Amino acid sequence: MDLQHPNPALKDQADYVIGARIEDDIWSKQYDFEQLAAKKIDDSTFMICCIPFALYDITIGDLVEVDDELNVIKVVKVSDHVAFRIATKSATQQASLLELLSSMSANYEVFSDNLIAVDVDNNIDGSNLADKLAELEDSKQIVEYETIRTK
Repeated sequence: MDLQHPNPALKDQADYVIGARIEDDIWSKQYDFEQLAAKKIDDSTFMICCIPFALYDITIGDLVEVDDELNVIKVVKVSDHVAFRIATKSATQQASLLELLSSMSANYEVFSDNLIAVDVDNNIDGSNLADKLAELEDSKQIVEYETIRTK
């Protein structure tokens, strides 16, 4: 089964759906691939137009190379976007967080009442958002957060 993005952050730019194998131990128990909304640059290069829910080191704005089956081989150019995944306890907690993210003009995608993927572009300082998320985590207003980039 593939994990899908019903409402990609840059849906107006996306013209393809490509795949990326999920290697995370928890997510891979339920899903084999994450389907990524993407914009075709040339026959083998695509720009990611969504914020991954289960992948690491690939996010919105990155350029990726794909194989003949449109599955990601590698990232060829890393964007300057900063992305996070945020776990919440409830829909109410998530609604408060979404208000905050909207006030910061952050892009986000909702996976469930308990998980949001957030993108911070050039207009917002990623470290400021990380500091705010750390405060929310410490005060138990969110369960936890993590950055999508590990490198």
